[in-house]
Amino acid sequence: MSSRNLAAAELRRDLDLILHEVRAGNQFQIMEGDEPVAVLAPVPRDARSLLRSLVAAGEITEPRVDLLDLKPLDSPRLEMSLGEALSEQREERLT
Repeated sequence: MSSRNLAAAELRRDLDLILHEVRAGNQFQIMEGDEPVAVLAPVPRDARSLLRSLVAAGEITEPRVDLLDLKPLDSPRLEMSLGEALSEQREERLT
């Protein structure tokens, strides 16, 4: 995959040609003046390949656990209901 800088004006002017190049696997860093503002790159075929490329680039680390394997946390036992706590606070404020 090749990558090159591309002026925003050039992107607007040659969008069809640039999209053809992106489909072929090329990547562009869109510039406004000297400032990079976006990256135009092919969409990965699947989310797994996106994750692999982000790991390879050092942008993310591999997950240590599968989120679906995590069990929900136990809710703490409250001494009173939310309604009771609000009523108690209102009474304290009024007295």
